[in-house]
Amino acid sequence: MRRLGPAVRLLSGFVLPKFTSERGLPFLEALTTAEADSGHRLFAMPVLESPELLYRESRVETLEGIFRAVDKYRDRVLALRLGVTDFCSSYGLRRAPDMTAYDIQVVASVISDVVNMLARADGTGFTVTGPVWEYFRVQERMFKPLLRQSPSTR
Repeated sequence: MRRLGPAVRLLSGFVLPKFTSERGLPFLEALTTAEADSGHRLFAMPVLESPELLYRESRVETLEGIFRAVDKYRDRVLALRLGVTDFCSSYGLRRAPDMTAYDIQVVASVISDVVNMLARADGTGFTVTGPVWEYFRVQERMFKPLLRQSPSTR
């Protein structure tokens, strides 16, 4: 933040990957300090994608810790993002283009618990984003020489 100088005003906030209370709380504290130092309002979007959240035996404790961390900084947390690709990677899963995150039960159960514990409509919840999936169609392979043109052939 200090190195940005006056350009800090162009920044709205930070995405906080692999967010848990242990890893994320220091970032939220640093964000508060940076905001105070710069005089510029900053926001956070924690990404929920850690194995501790995925694994059933640690999920509830992890969600409770996440809730405590983001609740303490509620005014600066715009949304909680679900990192579904990381969840699938933990199990070596890939999805077909016609599948959704909700078709993969191990992922759907995490989403359900996140929504149940962190997205309640009673005023205690947060906005939870839907999962983002990348999908690239396999195209005919292009070899490197076809990707570039020599300046002498133009």
